[in-house]
Amino acid sequence: MGRTFVLLLLFLSLGLKNFDNSIVVENNTIVDINLPSNSTGSPTGNLAVRIYAPHHTRYPDGSPVLIYVPGADTPGGLRNCLPAVGDDLIIIYFIFPGGYDAESGRGSDGIYDHRGENCILALRDVILYSAGKLADSSGKTIDEVLHVPVLHNNIGLLGASNGGNIVVAVSALYGNELKGYLRYIVQWESPVSSQIATVDLGPIRFNCAPNNFVNPRYTAYNPFILTVDYSDLVYNESSSVQVFHDGNGDGKYTTIIEPNSGLPTPDLNLDGKLELNEDFPLSAYTDGTKDVYSRPVTHALESVISSWPSNIATPEEADAYWDIREAVRMYDDAMANIPDLRGMVLASVKDHVQSAPDKPHIRQAFDGWNNSHAWVKINPSPFYMAEVDPSFAGRNDLPNNVANTAPENWRIHNYCMPEDIPDNLYQLAAIWEMADRVYYNRWYTLQITEASGGFGVTARVKNVGIVDASNISWSIDVEGIVITGSHTEGVIESLPAGEEATINSGLIFGVGPAKVKIMAGDTSKTLTCFLFGLLTILV
Repeated sequence: MGRTFVLLLLFLSLGLKNFDNSIVVENNTIVDINLPSNSTGSPTGNLAVRIYAPHHTRYPDGSPVLIYVPGADTPGGLRNCLPAVGDDLIIIYFIFPGGYDAESGRGSDGIYDHRGENCILALRDVILYSAGKLADSSGKTIDEVLHVPVLHNNIGLLGASNGGNIVVAVSALYGNELKGYLRYIVQWESPVSSQIATVDLGPIRFNCAPNNFVNPRYTAYNPFILTVDYSDLVYNESSSVQVFHDGNGDGKYTTIIEPNSGLPTPDLNLDGKLELNEDFPLSAYTDGTKDVYSRPVTHALESVISSWPSNIATPEEADAYWDIREAVRMYDDAMANIPDLRGMVLASVKDHVQSAPDKPHIRQAFDGWNNSHAWVKINPSPFYMAEVDPSFAGRNDLPNNVANTAPENWRIHNYCMPEDIPDNLYQLAAIWEMADRVYYNRWYTLQITEASGGFGVTARVKNVGIVDASNISWSIDVEGIVITGSHTEGVIESLPAGEEATINSGLIFGVGPAKVKIMAGDTSKTLTCFLFGLLTILV
């Protein structure tokens, strides 16, 4: 009896409570289920799935679903990477076939095919389970295992890094089955083409001193295949690196020891950058048995290798491999299957991998959506950043990009998230923004194009998006010594795409310097002014 009482106290002190296959931890209820899936290669095989269910819903009628797909070439895990403040979402993690998560002690049946056909099929089944169309191994649907209503028509995917390819692939291959359920995709710094995935442009990722090298042979952007000069490509079976750009022409991968790290580097003059007369090593993905280099590298090797090595995928094998692993080639099919699919591309000032200053992978992802006539935006708005962390509300360095509008200069990173903001915070802001846009059908994009003073404050609001807008809430707030007119609000009943509307504060009476904040929908503009009685002068 005494031992039982002690165990009970310990259990309660940890803040855990068991019910069915659920555990309440912090702000979420964790529900572990096994999902039958043919992706495992067996009619009795299961996928390990973990659901983080919220204690409260985001909307009056339920919570949206977010399926998180991790990066790299790994089978994934079950730990929640998003911040605890996102406790109004249903967040799902799963393990690809053949994978095992040591932390949870759970795994999925089958054989891991390195984000190939079986992995894509597994992701499809997890989406269909989220949509209430499939049941777990106990015969229960997601609605029967959760204690909150599930919004089956508001499902999103977040593909972190390399995960940003398979989330497009599942839409391209199985979108007809997912239409009406899968509504948006968020890609975080994803290598959406083979050259980016294998880091052909830099930096050097293996057996090298820490670096931010850029391959100087990269000369021009292209939405599908970036222009890189492969004329000095070499294959050397006996070299420590078998495939490389042979800058000095000696047929060997040439390095020296970098004195600070004690590691090798091809930067022979130690000036912190690579020149055309210095070597650049090339890396590969794997299909489980062979090294798979990028499409252009593999095809360039045809003129270099006389007898094709058994450990390197042939051009035909590489093409087949990348056909279902390069998002740049699948956006059109994804949009053909799910015409109302939307995208958001996330980028920070310093990428977690890539070093090319013009961020070609972010541009390729943006162009992939935009050229397929989809709604797409780079990074969440400041409004949602402030929802994640109210301290962000006072910052003036947060990007406020317009949907379907490319940066004027991809090398000037004002469209990117500041580097001091943790990645998972703006990932959550992106999820919230996209889920809200789905829920409220808010795919218009507003800009406050101009503002003027006088007897009150007048502003112009323009719908620069691709769809018509309606019922847009707006407000004008004045902070300072204000006797009357400090707050005005209203609703723009209709604003077609490309059109403008005028909003006005009415009379403001005050004295001295003041701050004016104009909001329309989720966009805002803050200005300073000076009040002379009934006269407002914007500064």
